[in-house]
Order: sequence, then C-alpha cells, then structure tokens
Amino acid sequence: MTRAEQLHWWRQGYEAGLAAGNRQRQDLADYQAAVAEFRAQRQADQQAITGALVAEVVDVLARAMLGDHHDQENAA
Repeated sequence: MTRAEQLHWWRQGYEAGLAAGNRQRQDLADYQAAVAEFRAQRQADQQAITGALVAEVVDVLARAMLGDHHDQENAA
C-alpha cells in the first residue's frame, strides 16, 4: 500500500469517527432537550394542580368566613 493510499484510508477513518462523534453530540443534545421539555411540562402540571387546590381552599375559607351557606340551603 502506498503512502497516498494509507493517507486516504486514514482520512476516511478520521472523517467517519468525526461524523460519529458529531452524531453522538447531536443525539445527546436532543435527549437533553427532551428531558428539559418533560421536566418543564411536569412542573407546569404540578403548579396547575397546586393552583387549583389553593383556589378551592380560598373559596371554602371565604364562604366559611362570610357565612355563605347558600349551597346548603339549596340542597335541603
């Protein structure tokens, strides 16, 4: 094998390795973006649940403090 052929094959291997490394980095970046999106959505879901519970507690407390028994009168 001549020096030119060796250089050609070395360059082919180098470029293949470089391309594989770039694919791995892109795959890792895609994975990290998906994880970040999942965590952000989960946090938003949890915050929505907490907000709904807080609103319900405030409503119940407001009715209790104002003496609003309107719902109980309608149920009877």
